[in-house]
Amino acid sequence: MNFKLFFYIFLLLIICSCEDYFDDVKKINFKELIPAGKTQNFVLRYTDSANLKAILKSPLNID
Repeated sequence: MNFKLFFYIFLLLIICSCEDYFDDVKKINFKELIPAGKTQNFVLRYTDSANLKAILKSPLNID
């Protein structure tokens, strides 16, 4: 009888002592996206097998 009571009290203490650190774990894996470069008057020429397939033009490119 005493062993069961001790076991249940011990189990209750272990369960109640747990804390929620889920928000801290999410902050660890968060990466802020910072652009590697900015280009004005951007022109991209897409080629495939030495053949020009597309030309993309943009006033601003954020990579």
